[in-house]
Amino acid sequence: MDQLAQIAARLEKVADRLEKCGGPVQEEQAPDAFDLFLTQYLDPIVAAAKTLPEKIQKMNQLFEQVYREEAKIIKQALQCQKPTPDELKNLAKPIDENIKALLKIAPFKNEDIYNYGKTLEEASKCANWILIAQTPMDYIDNTWQVGEVFCLKLIRETKTEKPEHAAWANAVKKFCVELLAFVKEYHRTGLTWNAKGKPLSQFVPSAAPAAAPAPAQAKAVETTTSTGPAAVDLSAALSVGTSGLKKVDPSEKTKNRPAEERKSTVPDDISAKRLEREAQAATKAAVKVSPPKFENVRGRLHVEHQVNNKELKFDSESPRQIIYLFNDKNSALQVSGKVNGVTIDKCINCQVVLDSVIANIEIINSRNVSIQITGNASSIVIESSEDVKMYLSEESKKSIEIFSAKSNGMIVYAPGIRVDPDTKEATEGQCEYPLPSTITSKFNDKGELDSGFVKHG
Repeated sequence: MDQLAQIAARLEKVADRLEKCGGPVQEEQAPDAFDLFLTQYLDPIVAAAKTLPEKIQKMNQLFEQVYREEAKIIKQALQCQKPTPDELKNLAKPIDENIKALLKIAPFKNEDIYNYGKTLEEASKCANWILIAQTPMDYIDNTWQVGEVFCLKLIRETKTEKPEHAAWANAVKKFCVELLAFVKEYHRTGLTWNAKGKPLSQFVPSAAPAAAPAPAQAKAVETTTSTGPAAVDLSAALSVGTSGLKKVDPSEKTKNRPAEERKSTVPDDISAKRLEREAQAATKAAVKVSPPKFENVRGRLHVEHQVNNKELKFDSESPRQIIYLFNDKNSALQVSGKVNGVTIDKCINCQVVLDSVIANIEIINSRNVSIQITGNASSIVIESSEDVKMYLSEESKKSIEIFSAKSNGMIVYAPGIRVDPDTKEATEGQCEYPLPSTITSKFNDKGELDSGFVKHG
């Protein structure tokens, strides 16, 4: 029995070696890992959604369906070869249809449930990472950055009066964070396919992966008797367990190779090739440019991917009109008439002139943006932005409220009284009011830490 135990231990070591050198074990675990991921992070969202408004519950059902469909695709990737871009797009069609259905019932900005809808909208778009090659993690991160802004607003608004709604929002936030971690672990450079699998056209959804044959060594151990193992059978089992291992020539062993080949540093030529590949990948990413868009759909004006366009104009015919600017550069937009809200997202060197805005003006992830309000507005929200200039009218100066977070270089220009530092003469004109962005902290006499904004001179 001692000999049998020793042989069994040796067989276990062989099995471990086979797993380590025998293919992408981690990739094979990905479908089961994604099912576990959905159980841990999607099911709590579904459970918490029961207390939400009816429209958000419908959106939540579509959100759930998006990721259920994605789980099917990840399982197919284990058995199938990498498809063509058209085949992959067709495969992901159920995901796209559910996202479009979700967007169709999304609430307008003037609705109380707007932040709920935007949170789900951006979280569902993260599912498109399966279509992104090389940089799926960047796609998820950039997409959820937008959704997180609305999610955090929702949490702040509901954590006291509706804690169950705040719990739901926290569950969605946790889901997106863990989705990024999942992709980082299993699909860092894009959805991984089985290079030795069948073509996608031959895949049968109902067919389950074939069960692995029982290890020969297990069978050999089971057939041994209590009186002692058969030496021939055990040797044969051991040879079967090691037959798949590669025979290493003595000259290939590290200790027998020349000293210059045993260095732990990467050769310069390999490093140069790697840098060249990274540079080519960066160039391809930079060359990709989305077509400009200027379209009013269901009361929502999309001004997207505009470059060096200073002549953009729009006449609002309804106070429910929404203005959405995304990824614009060196462009200017003039809006006439009253609108409900304005969002400026990922814009650089852009100017926007507005008459009156009923709800919020939001500036997110933008740089060097100017806003001019000729009428009235209630609030401006600035998030993760730099060098934002706000030009207010006399009317808007009396009612405006400005919220800022993770931003700097913010300046407000508004009518006021200017005093000449030399003559002390006071005159009416446009005054400059820098917004504080730096916090100073200091211990007081009681040993308590007091914090406050640094005031500009």
